[in-house]
Amino acid sequence: IRRHMFKASAAQEFETAAMLRDRMVALEKTLERQVTVTTDFIDRDVISTSGSSDFRIVTVMNLRRGFLQGLRHFELTHAAPEKGELIGQFLVQYYQQAHGIPVEVLVPRLPENAALLEETLSGWKKRRVTIRHPKRGEKRRLLDMAAANAENTLRERIQKSTREAFVLEALKQRLHMDRTPSRIECFDNSNLAGTNPVSAMVVFVNGRPHKAGYRRYAIRTVSSPDDYASMAEVLSRRYGKITPSTPEPDLLLVDGGKGQVNIAVAVLDQLGLTGRFTIAGIAKKDMGKKETADKIY
Repeated sequence: IRRHMFKASAAQEFETAAMLRDRMVALEKTLERQVTVTTDFIDRDVISTSGSSDFRIVTVMNLRRGFLQGLRHFELTHAAPEKGELIGQFLVQYYQQAHGIPVEVLVPRLPENAALLEETLSGWKKRRVTIRHPKRGEKRRLLDMAAANAENTLRERIQKSTREAFVLEALKQRLHMDRTPSRIECFDNSNLAGTNPVSAMVVFVNGRPHKAGYRRYAIRTVSSPDDYASMAEVLSRRYGKITPSTPEPDLLLVDGGKGQVNIAVAVLDQLGLTGRFTIAGIAKKDMGKKETADKIY
């Protein structure tokens, strides 16, 4: 399945590749639950890492009563370069927020302050907690499994980032932009039976939804259904004040055709932002004119 997934991705058949990826992940999870049953039935976490100090994946396998209960992956950027130091920092941060601390933690390398960490975790749990670096046997097999999961996840995240970068570069070329659309802001207006007009802004950063940047605007100056006037108001409010937390986008996308694009151009001209970023509009295909695709202006 992995081989077919890579082949589909190389052929840019991304929907097929995504379906195969999901199937592969489901199979891996099923196999993990079958083979990670331990015979001592104690609670333990198995931790491993993959990557470099610039970008690293930390994988945590939660085993409770000998059964795999959960598998989590954490992305770390600019992490400690030495694995033992990284593990020590991660253990403190993770178990300060974790719901339950096991009696045993398996790690790929013992941190220098392992004894102090054991004492800290034991104090939090109110029971003895040990940190171990197994070199053989069943516990070593569990550690190797966590390492394989970390490596697979790292590879998938890198491939996803590469795929997103490819799509953004293609978008740049198709829209004849002078820079990659790393930040995209999209606006759409709506109303309830002609009343209560609102506008919504959604944001994409590096090809991914940036939900912290989403905004909902209640239209203040327009009482009747007037899409152009509503668009003018909301764009004036958004781009009349550009701050470090709300920087200007590389691409502004509005819902509509030439009319909405012209409104956006006029508003940005009034604000002195002409030419600062690309503006595009997307209009639905006109079935009456036998159009077969949406239109980009």
